Amino acid sequence: MDNLNSAERSYSASHDGSGDGHGRTLAIFDPDLAGEGALVRELRALGVEVSIHHDPFNVIVEMATLPPSLLVISSAAWGAQAARIIAVARERFEVPVALAMERIDDPADFATAIVAGISPLLDRPYRVDALLAALRHTASRDLRDETLSIGDLVLNASALSAHYRGRRIGLSAKEFAALWMLGQRCGLGVTPLELGAVIWPDRGTTLASTRTLVRRLRVRLAEAQVKLSVTTVRGIGYRLEGCGVESCAVIAT
Repeated sequence: MDNLNSAERSYSASHDGSGDGHGRTLAIFDPDLAGEGALVRELRALGVEVSIHHDPFNVIVEMATLPPSLLVISSAAWGAQAARIIAVARERFEVPVALAMERIDDPADFATAIVAGISPLLDRPYRVDALLAALRHTASRDLRDETLSIGDLVLNASALSAHYRGRRIGLSAKEFAALWMLGQRCGLGVTPLELGAVIWPDRGTTLASTRTLVRRLRVRLAEAQVKLSVTTVRGIGYRLEGCGVESCAVIAT
C-alpha cells in the first residue's frame, strides 16, 4: 500500500494538481495477465482506465475505436503479430507503445521493438509506479515519427519501413537497423563493431555475422534497384555510397 500511495502522489504531482489521472487510458496486451486482477484495480483507483487483451484482434479494435494513451505489449505476447501491432499502433493510430520484459528475457530477441524506438521498456511483473511513470513519459513526448531521407530512399524508424521511389523494400529488423545507421552516416565509414552494437544490443557479435548481414542488405537494395550501394572500406568497415552528404536529412513528420 505504501508503494501505491507513493505512486499516487507522484502521478498527481505531474498533472498540475488535477490529482486523479482521469482521462488517461492504458491498454495491455498480455496473454498471462488476469483481466480484473489487483493491478487493474489499483490503477483504476488512481483514475486510470485499463483494458487487458489476450489476442491481437481486440487490441487493434480498441485502437481503432478509442486509442489508448499508451499500449503495453508483454514479452509473453511477442511474435509476428505483436510486431505488426506495433507498426499499426505507431504508424496508423499514433499510439505510443511500451514493451514489458522479464529479467530473464534477452533484449536481442526483441530487436524489432527496440530498433523501432519503443519506449519505455518496462519490467514484468508489472509495477503500478512504473506504469504511471510510463503514462507520464508518453504524455510529455513528441510522438512524431523520425524519418531519414536519402535522395529517393525514405526510412521510417517507427514503422521499420523503407521505401524507394514510393515502392516498399522488404527488410528484416536487423537489415533495417544496419541501413538506418549507414544512412545516418551518409558517405562516412561505419565499423563492424559499431554496426554490431546497434543490431545486437547487449550481446557479443562476430565479424562473420556482420558480414552476412551486410551481404543480405546489399541483395535487398539490388533487388529493389536502389541507386545506392554499401561498399567495404579497407581498414574501416562499410559505407553507404551514392547518396552524397548534402542529400541526406533527418526530418520529423
